[in-house]
Amino acid sequence: KVVAMEIRHRLIDSRKFPPRLRNTCWSSLAEGDAVKIGASYRPTPEKLEPFDSFVSQVDEPPEVRAQTQEEAHAWYDSITSDMFA
Repeated sequence: KVVAMEIRHRLIDSRKFPPRLRNTCWSSLAEGDAVKIGASYRPTPEKLEPFDSFVSQVDEPPEVRAQTQEEAHAWYDSITSDMFA
């Protein structure tokens, strides 16, 4: 997307927005129990700089862990639908 936006900007002098980059990784531990880690990133001339990072905490209640697993399943359903539908 970032490359396509840059090409569009150069071709038609459209408004250029800074890229918004975010990553989340989930790990399922058991049924209804998952953890996650991730961050947002800013491009710099040298690298992607992380900010607004997050990681699951050891003392999270079961409801939060179950919601985290639901997020992971929703992401998987969405990405596979985008790829194969």
